[in-house]
Amino acid sequence: DATPDIAPAPEAAPELPPANELLERLSRAEGNLLLAHAQLDRADSERRSLRAELDNERRLRDMAEQARAAAESRLAEEIGRAS
Repeated sequence: DATPDIAPAPEAAPELPPANELLERLSRAEGNLLLAHAQLDRADSERRSLRAELDNERRLRDMAEQARAAAESRLAEEIGRAS
């Protein structure tokens, strides 16, 4: 028998919201994305600032340690001369 195969009817596509609602959702999503990007920029700036502050603290600590070592060395020399 040469009857053609009949394809089943496709399922109905889900109803999409109206275009203006989709555009409104897209606009809100874009706004949220811009806000998140701005927050990320601020956080990155704060991170860089804290990193610079930490680097300065380390540099000052190293300088203080070098000054202490030099002072101890001079003190040892003075004590050696006085003996």
